[in-house]
Amino acid sequence: MEEAAVVEILANPDGRLILDRIGEGRCDTGQVLSLEARERAIRLIADYVGETVTRENPRLSGVLPETGERFQAMLPPVAAGPAFSIRKRP
Repeated sequence: MEEAAVVEILANPDGRLILDRIGEGRCDTGQVLSLEARERAIRLIADYVGETVTRENPRLSGVLPETGERFQAMLPPVAAGPAFSIRKRP
């Protein structure tokens, strides 16, 4: 998120990392996050923002308190695998 042109980072259910850049749109980085790494990131951020994600409550929406980025995440069964996005404030 330090790169000024990057407005969003997406980790798809298949693990592919996508960057959304101003003027370029979305592009695949060629990097893949493991299922475990995606789930660990989601649970860590859920704890950080004071929420809990479970199979019964598989969605997470929040704002990172120190930086203001918007965080959205989904776990199975509402997604094929753990997925999340981090979006900069406008």
